[in-house]
Amino acid sequence: MTAPQDDSATPHEWTATLACLADAAYASNVHVGLGFYEAAGACAARLPMARFRPAASICRADRAGRQRDLQVEAAVALGLFRWQPDDEPRPAPGWLLRRTPAGLALIAPRSLVFSRGQRHLPAPWRTAALTSRSVLVQFGRDIVAAGVIPYLDAV
Repeated sequence: MTAPQDDSATPHEWTATLACLADAAYASNVHVGLGFYEAAGACAARLPMARFRPAASICRADRAGRQRDLQVEAAVALGLFRWQPDDEPRPAPGWLLRRTPAGLALIAPRSLVFSRGQRHLPAPWRTAALTSRSVLVQFGRDIVAAGVIPYLDAV
């Protein structure tokens, strides 16, 4: 995908371009960790979790001087949420986690493959993902974007 050439490009076009560049730069080095998120409270639910960790962050300071990871900011612009450890997971409409022959693909709205990682999927994790039909996905290293999204187990 090439970068839009003029100022009439939408923010989503620029974000999609950035995501493609980031994915291309680090596609072979994305680590995917699997686990379970256990919500606090009386109705505690055990939700399968997949954490996409790029090999490196692409950080820049924003106008206020805060460091932002451009890959995470691209994910936020496309509908994931900035994640703090004490946050409750929220749905991220339009996103999808799909099993691939080599592992998992994180698919953003408009069918953009945002990231992918090679990973064997253990049967207990896959069973939980299929049963709940959704997964908590986190993307990033130190700064994280996250959302609860559907899981598709078709190769």
